Amino acid sequence: MTRAEFGQRLESLMGKKGTVESKIRERIAQQDNSNEETFNLEESTKTVWDKQVTVHVILRNFALFMESTIRAIRFMQSAPATAL
Repeated sequence: MTRAEFGQRLESLMGKKGTVESKIRERIAQQDNSNEETFNLEESTKTVWDKQVTVHVILRNFALFMESTIRAIRFMQSAPATAL
């Protein structure tokens, strides 16, 4: 694989990241009322502590996912073209 091909693949990957982000945003925006009611019922039974722990766990997992993604992209950028 040449450097040009590697660059094209990297650009394609970066474009797909934007696509995934937009699809996630669309799904969040498309939540219907039944989903919102379900979430409200579940949350109404939780204590403040449970809610805070849940938010912390979700955000921590998201942070780990983003760290792994950034690490993979940096590796792809620094890897020689022959390694792929």
